[in-house]
Amino acid sequence: QQVLIEYKLFTVVNVENYNILRNPEFKGFHSNHIPRLSNDNREIVNGRTYVTKVIHAASIYPIQNGKFEIDPLHVRASVVVDDGRSNPNSFFLLPTTEGVNLVSNNIEIEILSLPQPSPPHFSGAVGRYSMTSRIDQLNVKTNDAISITSYIEGDGDLNRVNKPFLNLDSNSFQLYEPKITKENTDYKLSGFIGMRELIYPVVATKPGVHKIVPSFVYFNPDSQKYITLAPEAFNLNVSGGSTSANKDVALQHKDEILEELKLIKNP
Repeated sequence: QQVLIEYKLFTVVNVENYNILRNPEFKGFHSNHIPRLSNDNREIVNGRTYVTKVIHAASIYPIQNGKFEIDPLHVRASVVVDDGRSNPNSFFLLPTTEGVNLVSNNIEIEILSLPQPSPPHFSGAVGRYSMTSRIDQLNVKTNDAISITSYIEGDGDLNRVNKPFLNLDSNSFQLYEPKITKENTDYKLSGFIGMRELIYPVVATKPGVHKIVPSFVYFNPDSQKYITLAPEAFNLNVSGGSTSANKDVALQHKDEILEELKLIKNP
């Protein structure tokens, strides 16, 4: 599950600039630095108005259960103690600044275990996800090569997520490892959103009408439930064609599919 952490500066004096001396290590988490920070704002706390600014932000993903303490952020701020106007003989009106060391508070986070037992084919994903799939053809002959494409998007850590599941009978198909053809991460107001496109090379080896349902199982922390995404189901019609169903033919088709994938990724 993605957790957004912001370090915000509150001040009633003029801060000319600041330098981050030491960042938190985020032990027990995988982290992504958020480069886009906020503008100056005004906030009222206990009846007093402060100028505030987010000076550091990160998106963190737990990699283990337990209680963790996030280290503080250490900052050196240059505070204006004299704007130069008090000296009428000064032509440049240069401000006088004084360095101040600032340390944020620690943050305690408890990472809970997922409900057990987890469902079959659970991907390990925690967050909010969507999925679409497509197949390149629905009518083939035995030993023909097909490709199934799945597109996953969500706010979890896709680097630690298993691929979508294909319910293919090993007696009717030969399924090879999918290839990642597109991958990207964008930052939005709600945090990082990752996307990944995978193409599965498949060789049909048995005649008949076969139902293929790509699916993706993840845990939604809002509803506290495991969710199965299976938005598309494909009825693949495989007719008897080539009589050679040996492994050499299947491997040849596999090579053809992989070559096609290479062309798709690098046109």
